[in-house]
Amino acid sequence: MRKHVMWSVGIMAALSLALAACGGGGGGGGGSDVDPTACGGAGLGCISGTITDSSGNAITTGATVTTAGVATATANAQGWYAGSSVAEGDQVICFSATGYATVCRTVSITEATNTPLSATLLPTRGAAVAIPTIENGGVGSDTTTAAQVTFTAGDVCDADGTATTGTINCYFTPVDVTDATVLAAAPLSFQATATDGSVGSMISDAMMELTCENASGDEVNICSSQTADVRIPVYGTCTVGTLAGWRYNTTTGTWSEYDTGNFTSVCGTDETDSYYGGTIDHMTWINGDRLVDDTCLTGFVYTAGTTATSVPVTVKCWGTNANWQNEVQVGSSGRFCIPVPAGYNYACNVSDSTSTLAAADNITGTAPATVVAFPLAACPADDCTDIGGFVFASPILTTTLTWGLNPADLDSHTASNAGVHVWFSDKDIDILEESVSKGSLTSAPYIALDTDDTTSYGPEITTVMPSVTDGKYCFGVHKYSGTGDISQVSTDINGAAKAATVTVQGNGLAQTFTVPSSNPSSYEYWRVYTVEFEGGVVKSGTFTAYNDLVETAETDCNW
Repeated sequence: MRKHVMWSVGIMAALSLALAACGGGGGGGGGSDVDPTACGGAGLGCISGTITDSSGNAITTGATVTTAGVATATANAQGWYAGSSVAEGDQVICFSATGYATVCRTVSITEATNTPLSATLLPTRGAAVAIPTIENGGVGSDTTTAAQVTFTAGDVCDADGTATTGTINCYFTPVDVTDATVLAAAPLSFQATATDGSVGSMISDAMMELTCENASGDEVNICSSQTADVRIPVYGTCTVGTLAGWRYNTTTGTWSEYDTGNFTSVCGTDETDSYYGGTIDHMTWINGDRLVDDTCLTGFVYTAGTTATSVPVTVKCWGTNANWQNEVQVGSSGRFCIPVPAGYNYACNVSDSTSTLAAADNITGTAPATVVAFPLAACPADDCTDIGGFVFASPILTTTLTWGLNPADLDSHTASNAGVHVWFSDKDIDILEESVSKGSLTSAPYIALDTDDTTSYGPEITTVMPSVTDGKYCFGVHKYSGTGDISQVSTDINGAAKAATVTVQGNGLAQTFTVPSSNPSSYEYWRVYTVEFEGGVVKSGTFTAYNDLVETAETDCNW
């Protein structure tokens, strides 16, 4: 985030460990040419994205990503993360950070493909509520809302099932379900299964995440066959009477009804004295909701004309007259089928979470009353209502830089012969009469670098969109700081031998370059390639690989 080197090559880093079969817009592709080991081996994929708070700020407290309970990645200081070796198929990916509520998303992983996956986390409510002698039971209450948990003796156990003793600290994260930005930091699927086996979407007016830890900071939970009482603050419409209580399962990524009985409402004036109270047998995300029948919406995601998107994207629908949300990933055909509550108003959109770009105006309407059971045997199903298509601009080129422990800080640079220079700088410097920055995907130069990794490994990803100005562009790498020269073979995060590597994907390109191993003059600049863009695609026959080390970077991209 500081670089002041004259370098005319650029890389547009978006975010992924190995950008496999993402292909590109404008008739791109290259998926069939992708090395299946790109994400760690056969049957494995990659994930990458950002972890931010509800204001869009990067979470810098060591946010972590886990898959099936196994650590997958850690976000850097800019909130970016990337992980590989994620098993293909449906996976529950969870995002956690100290002081924030954990949130999980269910995502379909494809072999050798980077799936963009970002998360927003909500902070826990103030300081922890301490219950000093949990073996005797106790009550923990939030000071600013009606949130509360009540334990009796023997209710709480450590992870090994033994009764917890001493102090426990409990954290409440009530959710204002009427605020779409806040709701987006809750689990993004509201589909749930009732105790009688019926499936539908929850309509939520009260939601909360509840977590407790022992004195050592280890998570504790309600003991087997025990229960606790909770109160969930109501931000939406307080429904007088009784309603079901629901819990989120971070292992399966689904909601299920508690079998401990209904919740009862107490309706006051706001979230400080309105709550749904009930009995729970597990601490997690908790809802006091109504389950309604689903119907089905279907549509298509295009990159241009009638070409299906080749980049993993997500369709999300949410309520405009009730509090609910659901999301699905778009299949390889570009077709999606998504559950929405039958008869309720909806708004839908599609986004690529590498850039959190809205792909088109929202599609809105009222869902039909026809009930359609999920999951579907095939998409589209005959009963799905077609809502039309989204036009989504996919990248035409992505370039991913990874390296080993040393040198610690390598920098990606992309430049053009027309004065564009994309790199990660914290200063507004002018080079070739253009402002130096990490670029943008939604405005000129339509090239962007995702992050500046200053503490080894990467990845740094540069993305080029179809609106990029025609011309010649070059990409290169500069050693900014750290032990050894740019050609050094060091170790990766798992201790294996690793040299700096650049992977290029899109418009039929699928190439990987490893920095030259011989560098007798200790040069610090690595020229990788040049390419020409014309009409939103890679101009045929213009990709030229250099893959050499040079003493001084040129400033006009005239290699």
